[in-house]
Amino acid sequence: MLLLRRSLLASLAVALGVSGLHAQTATIGYNPVANPLAPTVLLFTGASLNTTTAFVVPFRFNTLGDYSLTSVSLLLAGNANLADFSISVSSTLPTNLTPPTALTTFSATGTLNGTGTAYSFASGATPTLTANTTYYYRVAYNGTDTANWILTGGSASTGSGGTPALTYISSSFAPNTMITYRSVTGTGLTDGYGNMGAFSITANAVSAIPEPSTYAAIAGALTLVGAIFVRRRQRCSRPA
Repeated sequence: MLLLRRSLLASLAVALGVSGLHAQTATIGYNPVANPLAPTVLLFTGASLNTTTAFVVPFRFNTLGDYSLTSVSLLLAGNANLADFSISVSSTLPTNLTPPTALTTFSATGTLNGTGTAYSFASGATPTLTANTTYYYRVAYNGTDTANWILTGGSASTGSGGTPALTYISSSFAPNTMITYRSVTGTGLTDGYGNMGAFSITANAVSAIPEPSTYAAIAGALTLVGAIFVRRRQRCSRPA
């Protein structure tokens, strides 16, 4: 019995110990862009970025608990300055060119090299976001040069005649899937929609996630608890 109790305590110590935890990172969007290495692309415009239109993509992470965004990558072409891009995440849907209060913004330095290349933008803050909650990824361009958000293949398409429902991009998003987006102008949400350029969003878990071995230790500890309970019950039920 003493040995059993010692084994139980040791298993619980492993299960609850700091050494049994690890940080978890997840990425949604186009996997090749997350590297960030540009995939093979057909060089046409996914979205021509300018000062009169912003683009919004709803997203959520369903593989993390509370998490913090670390970076975004976009597949871009043109000759623009990266500092002229306005990229942010908010908890409310932008309805015009004035962005809602941002949970975090993303920035980068340098210039586009003309061809389709993946560029990484770092998060400027580390707010705590919640898994399985929809947030809004907003991309705008404030410069006067040429900036195109590139697709990974296929052909660009747009639609009209009614605003489609916003379908969020989640952690189960399949690479190379065409993305439904919402375009926003000074007069509000437009009814245009279609295929968005390639991008990825990367986040880290705020709190550590147990290693698989930790779950095994917890299971072992629970088994030992059950064994102790059964043995004591059997001993108590024996006739005197």
